[in-house]
Amino acid sequence: MTTEGSVLILTLFVVLVVSTLCLSYFKIIELETIMQVERQKFIQATTMARSGIEDALSEIGQGHAWQLGQMSSQWQHATGSPDNTFYKSTDSPVPLTQFTYQASFTVTVSGDATVDTVNIESIGLVENPNKPIQPYVKMITANAVRSLSGDIYLVNISE
Repeated sequence: MTTEGSVLILTLFVVLVVSTLCLSYFKIIELETIMQVERQKFIQATTMARSGIEDALSEIGQGHAWQLGQMSSQWQHATGSPDNTFYKSTDSPVPLTQFTYQASFTVTVSGDATVDTVNIESIGLVENPNKPIQPYVKMITANAVRSLSGDIYLVNISE
């Protein structure tokens, strides 16, 4: 075996190792990017669920009953759901304009704030651009009570 042949084999081996390392590095970068997008969408879903809690507290604080025809125009009744389940969305007839991504939250309120503790369940949904039938979902539940002065207070919130 000549020296030139040995150098050629050694060079091919080094090129193979460097190519494998570069490919692995690019795969790690790709996975990091996917994980960052997943994290961002989860945070957006959490923000939507918290917005649902806040909007429900605002409605209750204004003295609106959590019933059809008693709430602000942005709320839509969730078809096929109990009468106390409503939603807001970025693509509703009266859309949520403060969000720059396709999202919605569904809120169910049970109880009467004028008499007792109110239970609020909010589910935030953010559209998954890669898998439209599999959105990002976050559920938050809270309990609120009205004080003697008429203010609404969150007693408990759990994610």
